Amino acid sequence: MKTVTLILTVVAVIVVLVSGWAYAQKPGSPRTLDIGIALPLTGPAAHLGTDVRNAALIAIDDQNAQGGVKIAGEKYLLNPIILDTKKDAAVGKAVAEQLVYEKKVKIVVGPFIDDAIGAQPVLESNKIMSFLLTASTPNMTGPNKPYSFFFGGVIPQLFSNGASYIQKFYPNAKTVVSMAPDLPDTVMFLNSSQMICKRYGLEWLGAEKFPFGMRDFSPFITRALAKNPDIIDAIQS
Repeated sequence: MKTVTLILTVVAVIVVLVSGWAYAQKPGSPRTLDIGIALPLTGPAAHLGTDVRNAALIAIDDQNAQGGVKIAGEKYLLNPIILDTKKDAAVGKAVAEQLVYEKKVKIVVGPFIDDAIGAQPVLESNKIMSFLLTASTPNMTGPNKPYSFFFGGVIPQLFSNGASYIQKFYPNAKTVVSMAPDLPDTVMFLNSSQMICKRYGLEWLGAEKFPFGMRDFSPFITRALAKNPDIIDAIQS
């Protein structure tokens, strides 16, 4: 439900930000506003991309059921254009180019981490408003990136939420072990977990990685428990 609310908020922001663009519509053109939905729909992050895609489509359907959006006195129905980024930087760049140069969209929602790194330079340089999940590198944010918005927060910010929760509700907890899928970008999450634990006075005891898609976690939980942690931090990358 939080994701759906977030996407609805994004749609509302889009309505305000693209009001000036509506004046450029040619007379007689279809009254639709194309929105690029670029997400990993295949590969190791497909389950996450599918969730965000579905939330975006629910929000779009809900808005269209209310008559769409009104821009500069004209009504427009939101039209999603869905493409698979495969959570890959090169594919993300190619998808962004397709959405910008071929599909002529003005808004893109969804790139995750690797694909966002590839897509953002294309979107930002073409003044395309993009709503990206995570700012995974420092140069993805800042005053010189006015068209890029992040609805997942930077990775350390995500771990700050968890660490502050532990601090408030489990004040006696002092040690943490992380468990995470063994993926190329997992190191970013583990580095952030270690850094934030230290900042909140928690001792980070290390990590147990497991193969992506694993269903029997018993051996990995056993190894994590052997480190005698107060908290096991389960990271979903």
